[in-house]
Amino acid sequence: RRMEDDVGFGVLDDTIDRHGRLDVVISNAGITGGGAFLDLTEERWQAVIDTNLRGVFLCTQLAGRRFVALGTGGAMINVTSIMGARANPNTAAYCAAKAANSCLLARVKNTLPGKVSTATFKPRRVQLPAMA
Repeated sequence: RRMEDDVGFGVLDDTIDRHGRLDVVISNAGITGGGAFLDLTEERWQAVIDTNLRGVFLCTQLAGRRFVALGTGGAMINVTSIMGARANPNTAAYCAAKAANSCLLARVKNTLPGKVSTATFKPRRVQLPAMA
């Protein structure tokens, strides 16, 4: 199954169809997992990379294409994590994906027309009620 065929990516085109424009796209994908590095399975590694990196790549690429096609510009914000710059036990796949996302958006900024702005937001750990 191709991730780009998922229903979630259609929201960009639905927004353009409904409002005639696209102003901002925020990519905020994140699953954790893995456990200790030496125990990390290839399947878990791939699941984290597919969600946290590939999903963001596809959304960012699709948004970039739409911004260029519309000719109106827009803003792309990728939510990564401070974990992309810090070592943390048991989070190798998560940290690798978040570091790659920061690098990805930095390169995107240099390849899109001037009307498209980019930003990366790197929050620290967020404690949600479900995590308490």
